[in-house]
Amino acid sequence: MHVRSLFVLFSFMATSAWADSGGGGENSGGYSWIDNQGAGGPDFEWTEPGADATNLELGDDETREVDFPENFRFNFFGETYSSIFICSNGWVTFVPTGDTTYEPTSAFPDNAGPMGMLAPIYTDLNPSINNRQQPNGVWVHMDGDEFLVTWRAPFYGREDLGQVEAQLRLTQTDIINFNYRQIPGASGFTISAGLEATDRLDGVSSFFGQIQNAVTNYAVAWEYDPQDVNRAPQLTELADRAGLTGVPVQFTVTASDEDGDTLRYSM
Repeated sequence: MHVRSLFVLFSFMATSAWADSGGGGENSGGYSWIDNQGAGGPDFEWTEPGADATNLELGDDETREVDFPENFRFNFFGETYSSIFICSNGWVTFVPTGDTTYEPTSAFPDNAGPMGMLAPIYTDLNPSINNRQQPNGVWVHMDGDEFLVTWRAPFYGREDLGQVEAQLRLTQTDIINFNYRQIPGASGFTISAGLEATDRLDGVSSFFGQIQNAVTNYAVAWEYDPQDVNRAPQLTELADRAGLTGVPVQFTVTASDEDGDTLRYSM
């Protein structure tokens, strides 16, 4: 059973892009993004799944684990993974999940969804619906040294609008690309795009809301720079103190922060 809320944070009016900013979103996990509407942004790049692609044959609200090829590994928030969990609803994660959530409730980090999401188009899709002109489904395949996941499916219950076509590209140099060949507009569905750490403490969105006009040939590139990770402050070790019962012991607490952030102390 599918029950969809009408909650919307904001919506974009767009014909070929979701946003006008061109990029941004750097967070404490070291990730930032830029789209093909900004200077120096990525080219839209689409590779159609061919005979070498595997159709996962995912049903509605279904997730499946897929092993990377033997010579492929991917680093996500500083951890290296050899497999990926792919959901029919436009997202993947690198940690086991029994959650096939289809309704985003907030921008990333999203505490209501599965942990550690990497989401080109987190929304309610149904790839199990047959389409005679162009089959629906979720495919995986390698394109050179890149691992690709392709979603082609309508919004749940809105086959009349046509298909969503989105593609995730992963390279072993920690680069992530989202490519969107088409997304129908005015679907009434909330869409979330972005990523978050497996502990949900860090996360950043390239989009959250509803799309009023159709989107075509849109691309977002993500880069990971571990130098941008916000490091935790370090407490200066306290020396042992001897004291007498009933006599207060006084000491001064100090700490340092490599990022130069302001520190506040509390007990």
